[in-house]
Amino acid sequence: MKISFVRGAYLNNFEGQNYALPITGYSSLFPLDTNVPFPLVKLPSIADLQKIAFLNKPIKYIANRTLGDSQILFGLENYIRGSDIVHVADPHYYYSYQAARLKAEGAIKKLVSTWWETIPFNNESTPAKKRIKRYVMSQVDMFICYTERAKNCLIAEGVTEERIKVIPLGVDLEYFKPAKKNESNRFTILFVGRLIEEKGILDLYEAFKMVSQNEQQVMLRIVGAGPLENRVQKLIQKDGFQNRVIIEHKSYKEMPSVFQQADILCVPSKNTKTWEEQYGMVFVEAMASGIPIISYATGSIPRVVGNAGLFAKENNSNELFALIIQIIRAKDLSAKLGTIGRERAEKVFDTRKTRNEIYKLYKTLDTKMNITAIILAKNEENVIKKAIQSVSFCDEILVIDDESTDSTGITARETGATVLSHSLHKNFAEQRNWAMEQAKNEWVLFVDADEEVGEELKSELLKSNLPLSSYSIPRRDYFWNRELKHGETLKARTQGIVRFMKKNSGVWRREVHEEYTPVEAAGKLTGFINHYSHESLSSFIEDINRYSSLRAIELEKKGKRVSIFELMFYPFGKFMYTYFLLGGFLDGPAGFAYSFVMSFHSFLVRAKLLTKSYV
Repeated sequence: MKISFVRGAYLNNFEGQNYALPITGYSSLFPLDTNVPFPLVKLPSIADLQKIAFLNKPIKYIANRTLGDSQILFGLENYIRGSDIVHVADPHYYYSYQAARLKAEGAIKKLVSTWWETIPFNNESTPAKKRIKRYVMSQVDMFICYTERAKNCLIAEGVTEERIKVIPLGVDLEYFKPAKKNESNRFTILFVGRLIEEKGILDLYEAFKMVSQNEQQVMLRIVGAGPLENRVQKLIQKDGFQNRVIIEHKSYKEMPSVFQQADILCVPSKNTKTWEEQYGMVFVEAMASGIPIISYATGSIPRVVGNAGLFAKENNSNELFALIIQIIRAKDLSAKLGTIGRERAEKVFDTRKTRNEIYKLYKTLDTKMNITAIILAKNEENVIKKAIQSVSFCDEILVIDDESTDSTGITARETGATVLSHSLHKNFAEQRNWAMEQAKNEWVLFVDADEEVGEELKSELLKSNLPLSSYSIPRRDYFWNRELKHGETLKARTQGIVRFMKKNSGVWRREVHEEYTPVEAAGKLTGFINHYSHESLSSFIEDINRYSSLRAIELEKKGKRVSIFELMFYPFGKFMYTYFLLGGFLDGPAGFAYSFVMSFHSFLVRAKLLTKSYV
């Protein structure tokens, strides 16, 4: 799947980190940021000339009235032609118009547009701008909105809900995270953003002046640049705040430590006729860093921040002052808001989840192959979440719950799976065959609750036009925190197990240790399923006791008879074979334990069959 991600002069990493996917980015020669997690092609643009200060306004004025926008990317068509998906930013940019024209010609398959705007019918200030915006909107297959407010704006402009997907932008939670503060009485108020009137920097400065009269150990740290920078510097000099207010310019790479050194983020953004805070990534970064937030209740801020902040009335520095004092003096409130923020970031704004959601959307649009992941489960509350997350790229996730008595079903639903309750009836093959019938997609991937799909396998599964109807997948087994490469697990590692197939391409057989029997020979994929079996030796023994009973019952139904000779020597022979001939000894103590317990499993099957005792 060829995906082209077009962002022109506004390419940046705070959005780009959510697109660490197999895509190619396209920007102007001088975008906001080039440190993005995907290959980047830079193309010349009229917008590059706007970097020259005295040319900015004239170019914008002329371009808006002729082309409709200055962000034309020269030669873009030659690069993105033939793409399966082209993902542009808002429709009023000229590069979006370039892509839309290719879509109309049939030169690209699907056109996706991000929609940031939260004010209906904005960016239509000239006939030319309105014309390209409306044309692009007519060609877009799917809009991605980062907020519900943006979605409502789109609906107000006449776009149907079926063409809109809301996916919140996330941040790297390993990058932005709380840190222990240095023992100090100094309290730091942080502002991050452009130094412009609508970001509320002057309101915050007035509030800080009031705070400074009541609290001597408070400083204001301003990170950003903009037209008001000189004015704020003059105010600092005038008020004698050189040691208490600083203005800095920081790279995105430096921002995690900036947030970690702060005690509160205050960015009181204000509305204008043509602008309001559309998202506010700084608020997400602050929440991820575990610091409380104070702002005005404007634009999308309340929905993004939720209960992790306090809100003042717009244009009210006195209320800002009161809320800041409240946070300074109520440390328990500060800690509570910080904790709520971090939890909210983990739940809603995790860039890994965002990437998965975006890629799932791309796959849905690329109609060549849709996949249903199926996970059989019974009392798997400790592991089911990771299994589901590993198949989040699939179009449908079904958890078949065999009457669990723990929170397996609740956890599965919260993680994004559809849970179907269906009793196993001691027959794994029938359970899997029934599950396949419930899948809505042509392709089915089976993953056990204690397994995870590796990144290499994920990439393979997302390829289109796999020629065969079923595929075996090699499995990596982990036991006692060690990867087993030999012995009992060698066959699954080298030959694989048929787990990926089209519906109606075969049937599952055997009541326990079930296998898929395809109508035609199965192919083989190279990426691994990772199997984290048996958290402890006791759980391992419990499992083999259960499975040995099911296997013994199955063998009795088939008329299997066991002699005392087989009971005595088969388990011993199996241990010798797997531990020595198959090299289980090379896996150390874990290899010995695994070979021994699996040989004991063979003993239990025959002992239960011989004694007709299946407990």
